[in-house]
Amino acid sequence: NGHKDITHDQMMAAIAEKKIHYFFGRINASTNKMIGIFNQSLEEHSHNTMSITTFNIVQDDNHAFISSLETAIKNSVMHSVAATSAGTVREYAIDRSQPEHFHGVTERAGLAFRFLKPDSIEQVVNGQPLTLQRYRVSVRAAPKPFAKGSSRLAYYASETIHGKRVVIKRNLFIGKHHRQFKRYLEDAESQSVAARFLTDFQEALPPRYKGRYQMQMIVSNAVKFDSGPEDERCVALEVQLSGDFEKYSNNAAYQPAFTQIHDEVQAFSHWSYEVSKGKLLVTDLQGAAVDNIIYLTDPAIHCRDQLKFGHYTNYGVAGMLKFFKVHQCNEVCRAMGLKEAPMG
Repeated sequence: NGHKDITHDQMMAAIAEKKIHYFFGRINASTNKMIGIFNQSLEEHSHNTMSITTFNIVQDDNHAFISSLETAIKNSVMHSVAATSAGTVREYAIDRSQPEHFHGVTERAGLAFRFLKPDSIEQVVNGQPLTLQRYRVSVRAAPKPFAKGSSRLAYYASETIHGKRVVIKRNLFIGKHHRQFKRYLEDAESQSVAARFLTDFQEALPPRYKGRYQMQMIVSNAVKFDSGPEDERCVALEVQLSGDFEKYSNNAAYQPAFTQIHDEVQAFSHWSYEVSKGKLLVTDLQGAAVDNIIYLTDPAIHCRDQLKFGHYTNYGVAGMLKFFKVHQCNEVCRAMGLKEAPMG
């Protein structure tokens, strides 16, 4: 019957306090928004040490259902272990209101670095270096973040030299390893590589799927300010997007929802593995759908060479195996002739 006097926020606070693992079996996509709101509240109350583990109930047989539940439990354990060893959480308070202006906010200047999109997938697979551009920026940022992901805090900001509304992202955790500029550069490189794969994927789509959605990868700039506290000198800078953000996949074992958008994004990850001849897989995709365009952000790349694309999110062959363990080939995968269970 439920308790009408208890809000979802109070319920998530109690779950976080008692450290209860929350599993949600999904029948269809109708509960996606609700679980997204619940999960955001749980992450905030647990300071990013807990999240809701979802899995699909509708399966071909009981064995598949048990396998999904086993995967969900393992994923929860992995998340808990990772959160425990992640480091000290930066102090923050979420403020979702968007500032009308940034008057009175300290302006900070620095250098921004951006990787150009590779000319071809072969350039990436063959290990050829990407072209790196740099330019000066000057940024005014809101003092409080408006959103939190699994490892980043996002702040509304203004880039004053070019007169643009932007978003800056800082690592959620503080300390020597988390403030390294190299980590922001690795993320920017991964996004540039993912952008090339996404462009080629859309060109490779069968005619009946072309134009159904236009997908664009947001490529961030790695910024190092000239001065400021050590844990705040490095940030990622991106264009500001509108629309509701949704998680399409992560870099471990994740069960996708049942929508056309998820099908296309999941097929993209599968395709990236095959077109690279098993050398890498683009995953951990989230973003916002605005009209007919899906803007994707913050991808992770699993690569057989784990020294590439950020070893904090590149799980190598193990990450690829986890993806295909839960990936269910959909109509887009089949239309593209992608091999089911390509890793055995």
